[in-house]
Amino acid sequence: MEKIGRLLKEEEQRFIGYSEIESRTTELGFPVSVRTLRFYVDEGILPPPNKVGKKPVYDEDWILNILLSIHIMKTRLNRSLREIRIILGHLTESPTNLADKLSLLYEEYVKSNTLKPVQRDWLIETVFDRLTGKVGAPCQPSEVQLMDFVSAIEEEGQWKQTDKGPLWEPPPSNDVHIEVRQKNEKDGPIKVKVRRRGSDPEVPEVKAVPKAKAREAYVELREKQKKQRVVKARQIKREAVEGEIEVMPDITEPTEPLPEDAITLLEARSREEFFLSRFEMEFEQLEEILNPISEKLLPLSQRTCSPLKRDHSANIIQQMKARHIYDRELLDAIPLERASEYHVYKKGFFGRGELQVVVTGLTLSPIDQFLDKRYGQRPLGPSDIQRAISELVIQDGIFYYVGIYSTTGWSKEAQFHVPREKNLICNLIEKAEDDLSWTLHGQQDQRNQVCRLFDPETDSEKLQRIKIYLRESPKLSLKGGHIVIQNLVEDLHLPVALVRQAIEQLAEDDEELMITQAAGFEILKRRRF
Repeated sequence: MEKIGRLLKEEEQRFIGYSEIESRTTELGFPVSVRTLRFYVDEGILPPPNKVGKKPVYDEDWILNILLSIHIMKTRLNRSLREIRIILGHLTESPTNLADKLSLLYEEYVKSNTLKPVQRDWLIETVFDRLTGKVGAPCQPSEVQLMDFVSAIEEEGQWKQTDKGPLWEPPPSNDVHIEVRQKNEKDGPIKVKVRRRGSDPEVPEVKAVPKAKAREAYVELREKQKKQRVVKARQIKREAVEGEIEVMPDITEPTEPLPEDAITLLEARSREEFFLSRFEMEFEQLEEILNPISEKLLPLSQRTCSPLKRDHSANIIQQMKARHIYDRELLDAIPLERASEYHVYKKGFFGRGELQVVVTGLTLSPIDQFLDKRYGQRPLGPSDIQRAISELVIQDGIFYYVGIYSTTGWSKEAQFHVPREKNLICNLIEKAEDDLSWTLHGQQDQRNQVCRLFDPETDSEKLQRIKIYLRESPKLSLKGGHIVIQNLVEDLHLPVALVRQAIEQLAEDDEELMITQAAGFEILKRRRF
């Protein structure tokens, strides 16, 4: 038992968290902040971290080599994040090999003066063309033979004296051939050989093709393949109609006729993405946020605010496998119960201070229904709310603004069990019955209107909806017709000020409309004369 415990402790020591990664990279000379780490995860450059308890961690040796590689590619070799994502996505061997290869490329051939500027550019482009698969299949760092590429550039190219000074001329395409040959697994990795045409009869003649024409040929080929797929799809459909073949059903389609109140997979996924995108857009426009605990406004900036995104895709995959229905197409269509979270810190003299406020917009769905029937119908209840809140890890001394959106709506019971804590304001959001507006349930924050972040409908959209409602109302279509403004507010579930603003804008274009008093109520009336 002691030996097992010692082994487990040694295993845990291999892992480091975000703050430790920031410290270690700073010590090693390529500082990476916690915010940058989370950005890399959000952009798919780094995989999501592992968990030790609830703490996100990475293997220390692995993450430090990966971050060193990213640092060299981004700051020393001027590569784009898109290229970096592709290279790391194809990486199957130890990242130490990648870090060593990039360090050698930079130190020996880029930083030093062994190559001319044009030669250096050629070498860098060649190396990254091979790593990303732009030329041939994507290869591993150990398969990139720098010396072979350097030999091709140094030996086959030539410098000429011109009026503008010495000019390096790359080798003619019809004289030099760089061959990439894949050997058997037992023979080792890919070998790159540089040969002069004519020196080896095994090398076939390759007609030189300008880069622009090669690109045109590639686009033409892709278009041809696309047309072939369309023709093939039409042929399959025709044969299916004629009963000649059996076509597999779309795994995202409902398994039974849809009830009237059903929400399909694609509709739920669309609602989820719409809610979160609106929430993120509104938050990015905020300049400050109130901390109700200290009664102070906190400025929002890159220095004081850190974004975090997460989803339940791993759990959904496990549920799919348990049902023996795992399919990538289904995973791409089903809502993933995503969350977008912002951590707001107190601004300090030396970097970021303590965490003060957490603002979270998250989504929930009846995943079991979507997996079994390919549609959702059940409104979510109090247990779903508690499940979502428990993942936030509510801590004393930190204030939480939380908006929980259900793609299939909330039950009446859930609406009466919205969490109420001294350091928590929670709102439940759902699509209204008219399928045009959104409804919020729960405690509203009247001090700085932060909870408006969770309302996917903007004020301009609300104003437009009110105007359409009034224009189409039969009560105002006749002379002398009227609507009680208070009833209008209750029917539309909108603030009085917003309703009055819409009425005033509508009255500017319609002189027959007027606001007056009748029987103690304020009404909107159409004049008789």
